[in-house]
Amino acid sequence: MEDISIASGVEQSVNVFKIWSALNHLEHRMPRFFLFFILGLVVFIGLYYCLTLSGIDTRLDFPSSFLILTSLLIWIPVLNWTAYGHRETGSLLRRVGRLQNTYLAQSLAVIYIVVSLIALAFIIYEVMGGTPNFPSSLRDWSPLLSLWSFSISYALSVFSDLIVYENGIYLGFVLLKWEEITAYHWDRTEPNLLVVTVKPGSMFSLKPSARLLLPQEQRDYVGNILSTKVQATRTDDA
Repeated sequence: MEDISIASGVEQSVNVFKIWSALNHLEHRMPRFFLFFILGLVVFIGLYYCLTLSGIDTRLDFPSSFLILTSLLIWIPVLNWTAYGHRETGSLLRRVGRLQNTYLAQSLAVIYIVVSLIALAFIIYEVMGGTPNFPSSLRDWSPLLSLWSFSISYALSVFSDLIVYENGIYLGFVLLKWEEITAYHWDRTEPNLLVVTVKPGSMFSLKPSARLLLPQEQRDYVGNILSTKVQATRTDDA
C-alpha cells in the first residue's frame, strides 16, 4: 500500500514537471500577445464564473464591455514586466531612486486614488442614510473597475524607482536597453537633468526623448555608466 502511495506521488510530480515544461516551451514558441490573450481569457472566464455564483448579473452592454476591456489592457505593462521584463535586466548595478521631476505626476496619482475611494464609497453606500447598496450588475461595477485599474497602475508607475541594471535602465515597468539609446546629454540649466534620445518604437517614452531629473548624488554614477555602456552620441544642449 505504501509503495502504491509513493508511486502515485512520483507520478503526480512527473505530471507537474511535464506541465511546467510545456508552459516554458510554449512561452518560447508563442508570441507574447497570444500568451497574454490566453491569460486574459482564463482570468475573464474565472471571474465570470465567480460572479455568476455570487448572484451578480454578468450581462454586459457595449460601454461596460469597453470599460472592462480597458481595465484589463491597462495591466499589460505590469504583466509583461512580471512575466518577461525582469528576466532581461541582467544583474542589479544601482538603485538610483525616484526622479525629482515626477512630483506633479505623484500628486495626480494620490488624487486619482482619493477619487477612486470616493467613487467606491458612493457606489457601495447610498448618498443619504449609509444603507449598504451593493451593485448587483457587472454593468454597475465596470466604471469603478476601470477607474481603480488606472489609478493603481498609474500610482505604481510614477512611484517606482529608477534602477540601473546590467542591460539597461528600469523605470515604471519598462526596461530601456542600452542599445535603444541613440543620444544623451546633461541639460545646461539643470545639471542633474539627463535628456535621453531613444529609438522610435521604444516603450520607455512616447516622445523621441525622455527627461530624467536624477538625485544630485547619483549624477556622476549614471554619467559613468552611460559613457561605458551606451554606444551612442553624447550631445551638448543647445
